[in-house]
Amino acid sequence: MKKTVKLGVIFLILGLILVIFGIANNGIQSVYWDKGFHVMHHYHKTYYPNKLKSLTLGADADVIVVRGNTASIKISAARVKPVVTNTNGHITIKSPRVPEMVGFMLSDNANRIEITVPNKTTLTRIKTTSAQTDLQLSHLTVQQLQLTSTGHVSLNQVTAKKPLTLSADNAQLNQVTAPSLRLSTSTTNVNITHSQFADGPSTIDTNDGNITLAHSTFKQAKLRTTTGNLSVHHNRFKQAKIETTDGNITLSNNQLTKLLTATTNDGNIHVQTTRQVGIQARTSDGTLNIFNQKRSGDDQQKMTYRPNATVQYQLKTDDGNINVSAS
Repeated sequence: MKKTVKLGVIFLILGLILVIFGIANNGIQSVYWDKGFHVMHHYHKTYYPNKLKSLTLGADADVIVVRGNTASIKISAARVKPVVTNTNGHITIKSPRVPEMVGFMLSDNANRIEITVPNKTTLTRIKTTSAQTDLQLSHLTVQQLQLTSTGHVSLNQVTAKKPLTLSADNAQLNQVTAPSLRLSTSTTNVNITHSQFADGPSTIDTNDGNITLAHSTFKQAKLRTTTGNLSVHHNRFKQAKIETTDGNITLSNNQLTKLLTATTNDGNIHVQTTRQVGIQARTSDGTLNIFNQKRSGDDQQKMTYRPNATVQYQLKTDDGNINVSAS
């Protein structure tokens, strides 16, 4: 019996030594099932295109596009590498279709593509074609941005010469300039700061998420969310229309040239502005407080302040309070 125990201990120690040796030599690998078990392979490759004119992105990957000294495309991918096509500087990157993966993932399997655009290059277009592409653009000038099928989008210090079209799961824009913006999301948030869309009408639409606008300029803007809050502060508008079905609206220290309408079916409206503007406020069930003039009750309430002023706020909630205070 003692001899058997000794042999067991020896084999256990030997097994541990072999395991440690295997780990040290990259012996633990991610394994997946696709008509049999396969070991997850990782691909790393860098391309250096002679020309870089446009990008069409349809890869299942985190894609980062930045400005630098030399044009390059650096790919890190798990299992299947994206296909890169270069037609006289027009780059297309897409992922081949593969079956759904099931198995043991013991390492980071995220795909990542880093694209460097030369400093003096203005791309003619960046276009996305896959909702599996999470995109980051930084310090770029592009003639046209067509981000109509994208996952998460982050734009930082980006200038587009033509109207910007964006459809994504999540959108964050900082220091973005374009003639106008058409942005839609499905179930997450929109954040826009220090941006300029001063030449045409812009629309921002999300089904289930919050919209935040700060320190930006719009000629005309229409903001709508079905379920979510809207926070709009320190912006410039000629005209704006703000709507939510179920959420609060907060407007503070915005510069308005003409008219802003804000409507919520179920929520409160808070406004901070100068006393020189006109206010038309209505609630079906709530309290009105316009520059410390209050009215409340169960019946429909309406208040008007400076109806002949050049700049007008039209505020309406079916079930909630409206409060307007001086900035």
